[in-house]
Amino acid sequence: MNGRLLHETYRKCQTHWDFMFQTFQNEIKAGGQKKSLDLHTFIRFIDELGKYVPQEYDRNSKTSSTICTLL
Repeated sequence: MNGRLLHETYRKCQTHWDFMFQTFQNEIKAGGQKKSLDLHTFIRFIDELGKYVPQEYDRNSKTSSTICTLL
């Protein structure tokens, strides 16, 4: 996943968390996984993802994430 997609995924998880939760659950099921995605894991995922996204993300901004700065 590239940086732009990472930001888009995080933004969608923040604004439409219920839809994204269902989407991820459906993708796991479609992939033949026997496990399902629980809400606790989804919330932890969003929290971890947020560490790599700038606080004030603007699509036209030149701001980079912490990980991009390190690289």
